[in-house]
Amino acid sequence: MIEEFRKKNGSFLPESLLALQRRIPYEMMHYYSLARTGNMTTTFIGNLCNFLDDFQEIPGGMQCSELCIRALVAIHPPTYVHSNMVAQISLCLTRHLLGSKPELFVGFPGCGDVDAVVEAQDRILTYTYQAALYHDIGKLTIIDIIAMYGRRLLDTEFLQLKKHPDNGAELALRFDSLKDYADVIRGHHLWYDGSRGYPLDFKASESPYKTIIDIVTVADCMDAATDRVGRSYSRGKNLDELIKELQEGAGTHYAPYLCELLTNPIAVADIRYLLDEGRSRLYRETYNRLVELLGRGRSI
Repeated sequence: MIEEFRKKNGSFLPESLLALQRRIPYEMMHYYSLARTGNMTTTFIGNLCNFLDDFQEIPGGMQCSELCIRALVAIHPPTYVHSNMVAQISLCLTRHLLGSKPELFVGFPGCGDVDAVVEAQDRILTYTYQAALYHDIGKLTIIDIIAMYGRRLLDTEFLQLKKHPDNGAELALRFDSLKDYADVIRGHHLWYDGSRGYPLDFKASESPYKTIIDIVTVADCMDAATDRVGRSYSRGKNLDELIKELQEGAGTHYAPYLCELLTNPIAVADIRYLLDEGRSRLYRETYNRLVELLGRGRSI
């Protein structure tokens, strides 16, 4: 109906149709959240994939970026929390690097030299936060795998999991609200030197967002390795243990300039706060969003 109206009337849509386009995803997520523990889960996962395939962004309507985040809240809250944590950690790391090594961001679109980087700091920070927030949207295509709790993945499941960066980038490239983040989405599981990780056919070193990819890679590891709640199959490390592991992989797995940054006590204190008080607050906020989505329960 919406597409037929657009063909006849151009891009403008009446508020009634915009309201309908916004309401459908909300209602879909609501019903999925009610069915997560029932025998309708598989059906709803299939419906979500079909919905993403057919979704179109309309001026004034819901954007795919918002749809993906709301879908993660309803379908897999741990990934929603993780995505927000990675965004906050990435923002923190970027803020410190812009202050100490702005030259690392030369080559970011519109930044041909350090002076341009300094002028574009707010734009770089905003981009980094958003790219990190959406880095795992490819997991929406493999919800049945990432929702496995209490055990390690089978080899066949892990092979499917490794496809989520490519799946996420392909999804992002279809939508104006996400396409600028496709390189970060595709490259966040690659090693700094490009020797390992996945997908190996993506050359992150050739991307204008290489520094952002490096930052999100480390932020992703920081949250995943220290979370004791959302990853029931592993024991979370403390930050000091993790920093030691990151430094052992400096220059190969992880960007050396980020490992150097983690010797700065101010930067480490900021990260420690995000992993402790920040994560606890985010879990409470996520619970309250689920209460709102379900339409029942008690906020905390």
